[in-house]
Amino acid sequence: MRDGPDWTCPNCQRSWTLAEGEPPVPAEASRCPECGEPPSGFSQGQVVWVTELNTGRERLGVLDDPVQAGCPDPEEPGLLRDCGPFTGEFMVFHLSHGYGSADPVEPEAEREVFANLPLDSSRRLALAHHFMTGFSAPPSRIRALSSAEAAEFGYRG
Repeated sequence: MRDGPDWTCPNCQRSWTLAEGEPPVPAEASRCPECGEPPSGFSQGQVVWVTELNTGRERLGVLDDPVQAGCPDPEEPGLLRDCGPFTGEFMVFHLSHGYGSADPVEPEAEREVFANLPLDSSRRLALAHHFMTGFSAPPSRIRALSSAEAAEFGYRG
């Protein structure tokens, strides 16, 4: 496995070698795990609206961790670790018709499923890991539920 480009934190100057094929990490949106917190404003297990890139349709999703760039592990060649800078995106889990299918579930069915997920955000996220599909999205495509929507689902955040 060849190493990819380097990324240097503009604040503390620590450098990471990113994995080959890793997209460039934007300096303004990224955060260094050593000197800065990852992007915030959302919390793990939070139910949010996510705008699909190709269709512009909003879908419900469950937020996971901010995404980190992959880095080759110098002690174990061939092994990648998510230890690099935070890319400014979040991992989001959403419903699909079936395993391996990218087709979205109908909005009515999606709302029904999300209305029956556990109220506790950590349990909701753990369950989402088992039957939803994950993808990454920048904060510009993520919108928190309104207070009326959160009350409708019974979510606290």
